[in-house]
Amino acid sequence: MEKKNNKTGLLYALILFILAVGVFVIGFREGVTLGEEEVRTSSFTLLNILSLFIALIVSFIGQIVIHECGHLIAGKLSGYRFLFFRLFKWTILKKDDKLTWTHISIAGTGGQCLMLPPQDTPHPPYFFYLIGGVLANALTAGLAIIIYVWWWPSSILIIFAMMGFISCAINGIPSGFNDGMTIKKIRANSIVRDQLMQQLEWTGKFTTGATYREFDKEEIIYNPHAPLTEQSNVYGKLIEINSYLEKGYLKEAKGLLQPLWDEKEDIVGPYQIEIIREYVFCHLLLGEDEENNAFVIDEALNNPFFSNYIQSSQTDSYRIQATLAWYKDKDKEKALEWLNKARKKCEKALLTVEKAVNTPLLDCLEYTLLS
Repeated sequence: MEKKNNKTGLLYALILFILAVGVFVIGFREGVTLGEEEVRTSSFTLLNILSLFIALIVSFIGQIVIHECGHLIAGKLSGYRFLFFRLFKWTILKKDDKLTWTHISIAGTGGQCLMLPPQDTPHPPYFFYLIGGVLANALTAGLAIIIYVWWWPSSILIIFAMMGFISCAINGIPSGFNDGMTIKKIRANSIVRDQLMQQLEWTGKFTTGATYREFDKEEIIYNPHAPLTEQSNVYGKLIEINSYLEKGYLKEAKGLLQPLWDEKEDIVGPYQIEIIREYVFCHLLLGEDEENNAFVIDEALNNPFFSNYIQSSQTDSYRIQATLAWYKDKDKEKALEWLNKARKKCEKALLTVEKAVNTPLLDCLEYTLLS
């Protein structure tokens, strides 16, 4: 844990250094450019600040798009097949050989370009696809600096470059579940590459119509040299857990969730959300340890990833809101209101797997509320 905190501290220090350099250059340039009379003209100064703020927002979003385009280009050059390109929740999805607009939300991520690995090799290439986003950020940030120095000395270019280098740091320096960490893990153990390729293939199948019960748990690749809390091992466990939830087997699902719940702080944020959500749901509905209900609910709500997630507009978040309304607040009317919202959201869900898992769970919750 101390080693992890040190890495995070170094990453934050690098980001602060990039920001400090960028702010210094911008401040120096603006101070030189603005005449004494212009500085006294507050409207001009405020307009200048507003333009820089807008440039910051546009550069932030632009570098996310550039990062994902880097993955797209590098993936195509490596033989990967396009599945979807996402910016926040807005997504271009390839389904049945056609591109369509849809919404896919993944907590903790601003964008994603998901591609399927080549099928003609047992050991697909991985490095260029994974590093493609960082390379795209670095190249465009470097180009902005060149243009600034030789042609157009604008603070907008410094902001754009600053956001690009920050994106390089966030995604390239091994931390959490970013590209750099994935590359580092694959280099340390080839099993991680097999896990990654399986995850890409299976995520592609889920996105295009498959459900959890269609997968044989014996096929899931686990890394015996890594702890249970390692990202790829957690992915495999969640496949097993969701296959039970899809069948309405809450007790079996909770049995698999328990060790993950106990060590949830060591698991990456997006997976923490799934584990907390389903553990709370199974624990409360099973009613096997009602004395612990308040403790479980408080521990879940005190988790920053989970507390932010339940404010989102998703079938799963509405389902857990309904569960908390009943078991925490004893408000059946509110619980039924959330339940109906979850039903409506579930009916409109694009992914078959979302309907397949939530429908039996909503049925279980409705039975509990109305019995």
